[in-house]
Amino acid sequence: STFLLSNAFRMYRFIMSDTKAPLSLYVKEAKTFILNFATQKRWRECSEDKSRWVKHFILVTGYLTMMTLIIVFIRWFQVDDSSWHFTSIFGYYATAVLLYVTVDMFRSRMKKQETIHRYSEVSDWLFLILLFLTSLTGIIMHIVRLAGWPMGTYVTYVIHLAVAVPMLVIEVPFGKWSHMFYRPLALFLSAVKDKASKISDIDVQEIIATVGKTFMICQQCGTCTSVCPVNLVSSYSPRHILRRLALNNGTQKSVDKAVWNCFTCNACGDSCPRGIDIINVVKTVRALNISFGIIPESLKAPFDSLKRNGNPWDVVRNKRLEWTGNSDIKAFAPDHKYYLFTCCTTAYNPENKKAGQALLQLMELAGISFGTFGEKENCCGDLAHKSGANEIFSDLCVKNTELFLKEGVKTILTTSPHCLNSFKNDYPDLKDLSCEHYTELLDRLISKGRLIPSGRIESTVTYHDPCYLGRHNNIYEAPRRILQSIPGLKLFEMGNNREGSICCGGGGGGAWNKANDHKDDQNLSMLRIEEALSTGAEMIVTACPFCILMLNDAIDKLGVKHKLAVYDPAQLLLQSVNLGYKVDMMDNIKTNYSSEVCHV
Repeated sequence: STFLLSNAFRMYRFIMSDTKAPLSLYVKEAKTFILNFATQKRWRECSEDKSRWVKHFILVTGYLTMMTLIIVFIRWFQVDDSSWHFTSIFGYYATAVLLYVTVDMFRSRMKKQETIHRYSEVSDWLFLILLFLTSLTGIIMHIVRLAGWPMGTYVTYVIHLAVAVPMLVIEVPFGKWSHMFYRPLALFLSAVKDKASKISDIDVQEIIATVGKTFMICQQCGTCTSVCPVNLVSSYSPRHILRRLALNNGTQKSVDKAVWNCFTCNACGDSCPRGIDIINVVKTVRALNISFGIIPESLKAPFDSLKRNGNPWDVVRNKRLEWTGNSDIKAFAPDHKYYLFTCCTTAYNPENKKAGQALLQLMELAGISFGTFGEKENCCGDLAHKSGANEIFSDLCVKNTELFLKEGVKTILTTSPHCLNSFKNDYPDLKDLSCEHYTELLDRLISKGRLIPSGRIESTVTYHDPCYLGRHNNIYEAPRRILQSIPGLKLFEMGNNREGSICCGGGGGGAWNKANDHKDDQNLSMLRIEEALSTGAEMIVTACPFCILMLNDAIDKLGVKHKLAVYDPAQLLLQSVNLGYKVDMMDNIKTNYSSEVCHV
């Protein structure tokens, strides 16, 4: 085995010397080696006469069976077990096969039945002779041992070794037998090299075609790495990604792993002095990975659900409006001022449903004219877009665009900053439509006196800036003004706020890594909760469904539910408005959208 494996390593170095491939590619292509080794499939294609392949296949199974019996079940060869032990049937099969096929092949070469036999070398004969004698002496030794002849057993064993050792040392690694191992190995390495070469050849050119050559002028100043939130909990470097790609090493394991650990918070893009859009580079590398079937395990289920259900949470379409509770929300009509697009996380996550219901009641109180499409809606595609699943995103984009334009939507109101960002920046055919986040609407309604938060809430809060509301869309003050408008509520800022806010780890697919206890995103959300606790606040408020999901999960893991609670601005605003009106709106409000008129 030492000679065999050393030759295998030499073959690996020879074939893969100029190619670097990720470990995942070797694992994925392992089936090529197993299939060709077990079936000798490629050898079968060398001749139209399949009888030769059948003989070789039977010979391979016999040899492998014999080796398995010796290596795995060796102890049954060392004791006086019954001659009909359960392993015996395999041993008899292997013996019969090896003897029959070697004799048949020997006879075929003697008679020169095939053209190829006319040019036999000594090594061709030696292989058959040694294989036959190894089997024969093994049988004789077994018979002598069962007969109880110690000296005969010893003599036949020595003869057996004298034949088997040259067979194993010479023929297996260097002779005819070796092709059974080397051919599948060569096919396996060639398959890996081919796919790795394709990725390597197109990486940089594909990225340049998508995002331009800007990333090639990175000065390696390290600003992006210094501001990246992930660096607070682990070693991570956006600069490293750019350097590797610029050197055309984008398929290396370090780069592939790095791009999947990015949460697309855009701290790097905001701070880059050269204006490099690093997130676009990350998305492109992810897309290249996906095009070659390299998909993180945590994203396979949500991708599949996006294709089947139009949402990433594996929930059927007809449950899209269950989050509304008892509210009789109307179907969107062209005369409605707003089309309310519900984030999938708001629709299906229990903690986020409360925030969505609070928003509905506030819009009703203010007399806002709005409707929704319910189960006709598809996910905005943020997860697919930021993860590089371009085909899935394109399909969702087309379906949503066609629906919105067909139904006469003019203004999209979103519950999630991720949906806001998608419709504003990633949907090319919706540029003429207005799109805003619900905090912008609530802030405006308060300023115009349409909503009056007069009820006091004696509590302290801190506000967590969602990356996609803040850094991506520059909305920092509207949520704060909502909180500051509530009497009695005191806002304590965390040290890392606004442009310097620490990401919760939910963007770019991080919310699904959470389900697999992904190290970085869990530590990142926990870090944010610890910072919130340091302010002395009783509540942490945020205006993003992913942030609510991640922060609640971090609170559970840290065991601080008794110290801190997560709220959406709409929940606190509704509580204040209800207290001011002396009415429990959550239970008693009756919806009547037929008379709604909006002048906002």
